[in-house]
Amino acid sequence: MENFTTEQSQLYEAVKNRNLQRIQTIIEQECNLQKWAYEVYDDQFDGFLNTVQKAVHLRDKRIIGILLQAISNPKIRDEYIFMSLDVAAILGEVDIFQHLVNSLSSNFSKRDLSYVLNHAIWGGSEKIVSILIDLGIHINIIFEWGETPLMAASRKGDIDLVKLIVEAGANVNIINEESPFTGALGLAAINGHQDIYDYLCPLVSNEEEQEFAYNTISGIIKE
Repeated sequence: MENFTTEQSQLYEAVKNRNLQRIQTIIEQECNLQKWAYEVYDDQFDGFLNTVQKAVHLRDKRIIGILLQAISNPKIRDEYIFMSLDVAAILGEVDIFQHLVNSLSSNFSKRDLSYVLNHAIWGGSEKIVSILIDLGIHINIIFEWGETPLMAASRKGDIDLVKLIVEAGANVNIINEESPFTGALGLAAINGHQDIYDYLCPLVSNEEEQEFAYNTISGIIKE
């Protein structure tokens, strides 16, 4: 566990309290913001947030801008932005999300940005997912648990997101190698999402998954 300085915790508290004058004072003390990874468990968010993420959680673009401007190294700034994009995506905050995207350097990794897509899907914002698609993210990226963005949207049960992702070029026939038959169609059936099943079924060519999904959605296979 890292040992955080008093200055680090003071900045977090200043952000939490939206104390702009205190934030500016701490920054002017020339503390090394590039290494400020201080984070606290936030009950409202139900997760750990660092200083920049807390500003995003507060939906305060002014504070976000002040903090990011103080980080002079573009690579480190991008790292904080990527972490904060996750929070904005989960909250479904489109304006904040776009503000953060606009703050990225020109050398940001589209692959890193692709991982934000999972949070955007579970946040349920079509607009944020569209922003990521327009940025050229990898629509068929495999997350560490074996699912693709399409599988995540299918599991969630959001037909609009499923259609958006398919229309963006998602491969409907990818199967989660860690769980047989659980492609997007199978997940729709397992979770009882009839509308998604009806939409995906004509698009899927894997006969085994089609049979599994049909039997499941028909109630032949009981989970």
